[in-house]
Parts: sequence; C-alpha cells; structure tokens
Amino acid sequence: MVFMMNVNFREGAISFGGITAEWWVPLATAVVFGLGFSTMLTLIVTPVWLAAPAKIGRWRDRMINRFRGQAAAPVDDEIEDKGWAHPEPDIRPAAE
Repeated sequence: MVFMMNVNFREGAISFGGITAEWWVPLATAVVFGLGFSTMLTLIVTPVWLAAPAKIGRWRDRMINRFRGQAAAPVDDEIEDKGWAHPEPDIRPAAE
C-alpha cells in the first residue's frame, strides 16, 4: 500500500498508481510511521527515562564529592537478597 501498488485479483494484474492506491497511501504511511515511532518510544526512550534519575543522581554525587575533595563513595547497585524466594522450613506443601 505504501508503494502505490494495486493488485486486481479478478483480472490477475498488478498496477502501480490508481484511484484506490491514492486513497490507501496516506493511511498506510501513517500506520508504518506510527508503528516505527511507537517502537522507538517503547524500546529506547522509556528505558532511558526510567534510568536517567539514578544515573544523574550518581553523577551529581560524584561531582559534589570531587569539588569537596572527598573520595568517591562505592556504588552498590546489586539487588539485595531478602530471601523471599526461599520458603520457611516449617511450611509444608498442601498435598501432605
């Protein structure tokens, strides 16, 4: 549709241009660019927006410490294991 290709199944012909192609081209173009835009927004922009506050905060802390002459604080980005995935030993399955 974006390429203004018209397929006539009754006559078995493929033509470029035409009345129906002129009507479908703007719609198909909007769909194609809309899908491309939403893909970029979902896969690139949203993760950047979610990670930006933490990265900017760490950068700000490093700059403040550098101007004060203090050593850089160690970065602890690891997720704390709270043991939620391990059941208590006194809990038994319901089938027993």
